[in-house]
Amino acid sequence: MGEELFWKGIHHYGVENTEKVVVSYDLQKAFEEATGKNLYWFFDEWVYSAGYPKYLIEKSWSDSLNAVSLHVEQKQTDEPLTTVFRMPVKIEIFSGSDKITKNIEICTKDTTLFFKCTKKPDLVLFDPGNNILKSVQYKKNKKEYLFQLVHAEKGIDRINALNNLTRYYKDDNDVQKAIANCMLNDKFRTIRSTAARFLGEKHPEWAKKQLLTAAKDPDSRVRSAAVSALSSYKDSNLVPFLNEVFSNDSSLYVKSSSIRALVKIDSSNAVNVLKKALSMESYNDRLRIGAIRAYATINCPELINVILKYGSADYSFRTRFAVLDAVSKYSDAHPEVVNYLISNLNDSSKWIKLRTIYKLRNINKPEVIEALKKAEEKEQDKRIKKSLKFALKHLARKNK
Repeated sequence: MGEELFWKGIHHYGVENTEKVVVSYDLQKAFEEATGKNLYWFFDEWVYSAGYPKYLIEKSWSDSLNAVSLHVEQKQTDEPLTTVFRMPVKIEIFSGSDKITKNIEICTKDTTLFFKCTKKPDLVLFDPGNNILKSVQYKKNKKEYLFQLVHAEKGIDRINALNNLTRYYKDDNDVQKAIANCMLNDKFRTIRSTAARFLGEKHPEWAKKQLLTAAKDPDSRVRSAAVSALSSYKDSNLVPFLNEVFSNDSSLYVKSSSIRALVKIDSSNAVNVLKKALSMESYNDRLRIGAIRAYATINCPELINVILKYGSADYSFRTRFAVLDAVSKYSDAHPEVVNYLISNLNDSSKWIKLRTIYKLRNINKPEVIEALKKAEEKEQDKRIKKSLKFALKHLARKNK
């Protein structure tokens, strides 16, 4: 139908049905009047029947015919109340730098399409841009996915290729190098950041240089992914670079990633960075929360009292939740942590109380049980009272 006719139909529907009670047929009628098209089949499939098209696609090449064939089968007809969908589909056929676009219509359960080509194509795309509501099973080989990663025009098709390459060919050196290349050169930031995360998971030694370059990407989400990926190398030579990122990057997300990376690479020398980040004010306490969460991944008791002060009511819920999660694992060796958790049972915030109770139910100490009992006796909120009872039962089972 196209953009122009669609909005013409919407306008006509609004004008004709102003302040009226409508049913689905009124929308169909308005579109048919505005566009001059018979849309019975469309509404029958998409409004009055169930489901959506599920395509199983198989591709083959015939040397004798100099043609590529696509066998398209609709699998949704095995389900109740579904039908065979009539669907206009775009097909793109790539041969090197040449691209042929075909607009076809699929209207039967089994359809075989033939396209004449001068040579065997490098790639055949079904519905480029993913415009149709559908599911597709269409297996391609490594070479085709690599070609799609570079040459597909739409970002969604390139990320589809990237996802399949990382799923089926993740240990292939050629695939990893192609992904590193798209991390640096693709115009879609989601592809660049996804590629960076993948290289962080596999961390081939040669990719370190490319990740350092990606850590200077114009998009902060790509920089953040690249900095996180660099932490997987655990290379102390990266510490000066990560310190520079923490000090100079304009993005709070990237700074937070650099904190986590520094702690992961060199936790013993990251204390100064954590202290600095804890003292810094930022939007939504992003840096402080990042530092608290990074602290939770290392064994550094000397920072407990520094962290605990950010658990007071002077700070945001997000910050206080991060403190609760970070310090509770130190409850066995540090009574100040237990005292902090018990004091939260009297907090004015319902959510802080609930989070605290959840943490206390795993601390089997007499003072904790006594505090939970006292809190349960005086608590008026039904949800909190229920959580307190559950925590006491949980601890009672541990003491049997």
